[in-house]
Amino acid sequence: MSFESINFEDETRRIARQLWPDANYSGATIIDGRERDGVFETEECIYFLEATCDRSKVKAEKDAEKISKLILQNIRFEKPSIGYIVTKHEPTADQRDVVRKIISKNKIKINILSFSQFQSKIIDVNEYLSLRENHSFDPKTGKYNNDIKYIDGTASDKLSNIWKSQDICNAILEGKNFILTGDYGTGKSMTLRDVYKNLSYAYKDKKTCRFPIYINLREHQKQIDIDEILERHAKKIGFEKKSNLVRAWKAGYCHLILDGFDEMMSIGISNHKDIKKIRYTAVSSIRKFIESAPKDTGIIIAGRKHYFDSTSEMKNSLGLTDFTYLNIGDFTLEQVDIFLKTYGIRTQLPKWIPTRPLLLGTLLLKGYLEKGKDITDPAEGWDILLDEISKREAKIESSISQDAIREFLETLATMARRTDDGLGAITHENIVQAYSISCGSDPDDDAMVLLLRLPGIGFYPNDITLRKFVDEDFCSACSGGFLFRCVSEYNENYIDIIENVQSELSDIGLSIFEYKSKDI
Repeated sequence: MSFESINFEDETRRIARQLWPDANYSGATIIDGRERDGVFETEECIYFLEATCDRSKVKAEKDAEKISKLILQNIRFEKPSIGYIVTKHEPTADQRDVVRKIISKNKIKINILSFSQFQSKIIDVNEYLSLRENHSFDPKTGKYNNDIKYIDGTASDKLSNIWKSQDICNAILEGKNFILTGDYGTGKSMTLRDVYKNLSYAYKDKKTCRFPIYINLREHQKQIDIDEILERHAKKIGFEKKSNLVRAWKAGYCHLILDGFDEMMSIGISNHKDIKKIRYTAVSSIRKFIESAPKDTGIIIAGRKHYFDSTSEMKNSLGLTDFTYLNIGDFTLEQVDIFLKTYGIRTQLPKWIPTRPLLLGTLLLKGYLEKGKDITDPAEGWDILLDEISKREAKIESSISQDAIREFLETLATMARRTDDGLGAITHENIVQAYSISCGSDPDDDAMVLLLRLPGIGFYPNDITLRKFVDEDFCSACSGGFLFRCVSEYNENYIDIIENVQSELSDIGLSIFEYKSKDI
């Protein structure tokens, strides 16, 4: 909703109705032959409203005189009167001065303030945006890291059309909705963060009267009521007037960004085998957000691509209607080149290095992409990356350690080698078994979050209920780590798994085994 596409007076009156919901509302009316933008009479007070986009001193004087006359006419009544002049932009010094003189002359009360200031009586948007910027945009990586530059243009729709962050922002401003999917580390959260930034700029630049709310769904597990989610979100970022955020949402002053539909979990899961029901129940609050969204509210929701068994299940579970589907994949060769040039890196990457933004960023921050740094050993690199992936997943489920998650992935990858291609036809029972072997217990409700959103796992062809590893190098590196554990520590469960493998360990898997064995 932009100021260009709405009647500014109507929007100002809409705020007034939120401020004085019990008032006798006459709307724009004619009094004494002159148009009045709004008159609101409550039990305690009468409010006279004028709204203007004109920044001239003359217009402010004219509006103040109109309100002054009404107040003076009503002064004989016991009920006090207050005037409001609401301007699209911050009132100028001349406008404030002329209104102040009329107030002083007639001994009355008139407030002249900007639209943002008037709206702040419902919610202080600038305070929210400031506090939100200082809160984590991705609980898996902590506070947004400005050391990692965002590479735009990685999202595409079903027709392979590229959607840049500003394109998504512009569509959301028009009330359009999006679902954004991708595998781990492809940059979903960074894309959402950039969309949030652009929506914030649009609000601050007076291009829209709606501001963005960005919610990390990981911080709201087992919450169903959307009012409760909004209030906890406010508390998380330090926004004291929690109910005002709920009020702003219901009043239609927000666009909504929901990050991590795959990180939700519900309470009281009695049957861990009914996976579809678990997923449907876990995302119930998202459905409620969509169902209750005020007209023209733009929404974008993100999560892992292979969380649901199908697009149909995702649409049904999330309650998607009239949503544009976007996906983010690994960097193209051109995007890798842009990424490297952004940091002044001119060396050519070895073929083993994956082109996933998260993994490239990890190697960058650890200095492995610096000129002259030896990054020719894929075993050392993959060992670092597996630790990083496991660390990231551990931040999703804090009750499971980074080491246990890596061991779990290594075990599952070795179980996947029971198939000819070594990538698996993995059942949910296989996943639960691998978890139990690695963590020493069956998964509880919280652990199910991890099991339903495994990194590097995709759909199995012709059977949507099965999964397989989509990255051969990732799977092989994990399996090489499992082989090392089989040699370094005895476990009967390990032996059973190794005995059932059918595919050979690739060169990367063998190199990981050799790399980790050198210190024995």
